[in-house]
Amino acid sequence: MTEKDFDSRVRQLFEEHSALVSRRNIIRTDGNGIYDRYLYPIITRDHTPVFRRYDLNYRTNPHLMTRLDS
Repeated sequence: MTEKDFDSRVRQLFEEHSALVSRRNIIRTDGNGIYDRYLYPIITRDHTPVFRRYDLNYRTNPHLMTRLDS
């Protein structure tokens, strides 16, 4: 992966994360009347910030692999 590809992929990761965390959660209609159920899960591993999941330095992580602790 070249440094240009790396930068474009990092930009794409930040855009995807921004879209995920700004998405509105929709209440489902098949609830039981006591609790509301939602269409999307509240928190997933994808909600973790990009800088926490990836080492964003091209020199130390040229293949943009996720960290092991994510």
